[in-house]
Amino acid sequence: MLNLDNNSIFSAGEYKIKFPKLSLADAILITLSKKVSSIILTTEKLITEIKKVNAIKLNY
Repeated sequence: MLNLDNNSIFSAGEYKIKFPKLSLADAILITLSKKVSSIILTTEKLITEIKKVNAIKLNY
């Protein structure tokens, strides 16, 4: 389990502002995946379209 520190919360908020259609949960997911350098597996097209986010779109 990862903790959300103030910087992570602020970063998630920035993603939410830049991409209004992005859910808050997805904004937090992106922030935490960048923090631990992981790949996101998602069915959400928007996440895979955001630059500098390491994500793979699953067709489901």
